[in-house]
Amino acid sequence: MFDFFKDNTDAEKLFASIIRGNIKKAERLITKMDDVSQQNSNGETALMLAIIEGHNNIAKKLIEKMNNVSQCSKNGDTALIWAISKNCDDIAKKLITKMKDFTQQDDCGNTALMWAIMTGKEDIAKKLIAKMKDFAQENEQGETALTLAIEKGNKKIEKLIKSKLHDNSPRARLKRMSSAFTARAKKFKIGKKQVSNDNRQRKSARKPYRHGQ
Repeated sequence: MFDFFKDNTDAEKLFASIIRGNIKKAERLITKMDDVSQQNSNGETALMLAIIEGHNNIAKKLIEKMNNVSQCSKNGDTALIWAISKNCDDIAKKLITKMKDFTQQDDCGNTALMWAIMTGKEDIAKKLIAKMKDFAQENEQGETALTLAIEKGNKKIEKLIKSKLHDNSPRARLKRMSSAFTARAKKFKIGKKQVSNDNRQRKSARKPYRHGQ
């Protein structure tokens, strides 16, 4: 997990302070460093290590300073996957708000959504489903998020995923496009009618021209 840098950089000092539980030193380094997203030889970031070691306040400070919180370790783990597996629900929710891509899979092929379903974290699963479009990914056992929800007997999550799958189907997209076109056409028709009425009103308000005036 921990990899010493030969040149004893700030990144190495940050990793070491997190591993050793030196919270004050870690906080000073986070404030000092411009880039806290560096990875060790295992691909782990300081954020991942903070979550693994249970230093939630350090993790929150790192999340605030990082632009990219979606990095993967060599095992495919992300900070989000670690947060879910370590029961750090508040950290997981913070990460979800900063992330756009939730397709990363760990060495067993499980995504963050799959982890949330397997560990019974319904609130986190709901937040993930709301931001996701692709639910076709399979883990090494050939299971998807939907099949896991069914196996776990979680009817709410099952229903949410099926609803998103329906919303993203070609037929549903075509229906939305048709509805949008109809609404625009109706708006155009109303606008055209209003212009016509305005023209008639202007014409009726004109004084008739008489020869010799």
